[in-house]
Amino acid sequence: MAAEAHVKMLALVHISARYHVGKVLEEAREVFPDCVAPRDFDQIVVPLPEKGAPRLIQDGARHRGEADAGNDSGRSDAVSSQ
Repeated sequence: MAAEAHVKMLALVHISARYHVGKVLEEAREVFPDCVAPRDFDQIVVPLPEKGAPRLIQDGARHRGEADAGNDSGRSDAVSSQ
């Protein structure tokens, strides 16, 4: 389905503990090479198509406060008025 929809990245989430994540990813990558299994606190940045492909940021949510420290709006993608 992801390949037919021409998505750039497939994120597998809520994988049951009875399955080995590495094996699930291995199987999924046979069909869709750009496949990830984000963990708690990981983030996936999905930019506009002309700005590039999606990317996984490991532990991104844990470090978000550091990136937003100088941003009044609380949004990491906000544009500064300076």
